[in-house]
Amino acid sequence: TIGTCTNGTFSAGNLTVAAATTATCTYSAAPTDRTATLNTATATLNGQSYTGTAAVAWTGNTIGHNPVTVTDSYAGTLGTADADVQSVWTFTYPRTISTVGLACGSYTYPNTAQITETGQSASQTVTVIVQGCAKIMPTNTTCQDYLNGAPSLVGGIQYSVKNGVINQVNPGVFFYFNAVNAVAGTNTFTIHQSITPGSFTAYLPFAAGSNVYLASTCTSLSGVTITQSGADTVVTFTAPSTGSYVFGIKYSASFLSQTKVTPPIGGTATYDYSMYNGGLPLSGSPIDGSDASVDLTPK
Repeated sequence: TIGTCTNGTFSAGNLTVAAATTATCTYSAAPTDRTATLNTATATLNGQSYTGTAAVAWTGNTIGHNPVTVTDSYAGTLGTADADVQSVWTFTYPRTISTVGLACGSYTYPNTAQITETGQSASQTVTVIVQGCAKIMPTNTTCQDYLNGAPSLVGGIQYSVKNGVINQVNPGVFFYFNAVNAVAGTNTFTIHQSITPGSFTAYLPFAAGSNVYLASTCTSLSGVTITQSGADTVVTFTAPSTGSYVFGIKYSASFLSQTKVTPPIGGTATYDYSMYNGGLPLSGSPIDGSDASVDLTPK
């Protein structure tokens, strides 16, 4: 489209120029893309065509979008994204997170992707749960305390005797904490107690306040079913997704004083806890790292 002309008049497709002068006109054009690199002008006089050419220099992508460089805080430069080629770009790369030397608990690994030219960014954090570290823990321990590496119960369970039976224990309750993998859907795990010496068979019952938690957020699950048969506590729950889950099962040591249990021979007993995949009867071996123990001793 011809715009304005100097030393000439353009009208109805014709340019009128005075003899022995030069006319200069402005114009606009809309090339389809950056492949248009040559401009050609044609003038016709008395049936004779005359042409002239000039190179087109592109200083930027004036139509569409400029390509952008995408970087990430872990892998560095990921590549170039061009919205004129496709609207969505996905950059993938492998990353191995080693748990060698890490204590059991929760670890977060943040990652940020950024567009270099605009500074726009987006972040995502991956949480890694290092499992295999069952613990006997104090009364008020939370799921997050366990994952943060809070200490185990100190001093075990102590009791006093009156008239030949246990009449007081401290603490009255404690937690067995452990983290395991579970699949999406219904899962059943069993926590088994064994006592040394074997002649002492006062198995401790689970108490209110027991639950299963989604490890990544420590959100307690609803609909958890817990039952006990002698030495075994059976826990059934529905996992919303495959992943790591934390068991916080509270046991009542006060049961020993409430039921007037005779102290163990020699005065001391050790409660050993371990977890099995599945319900009763127990099958296979305990889950690796699920062993934890607590001593029962006289004051």
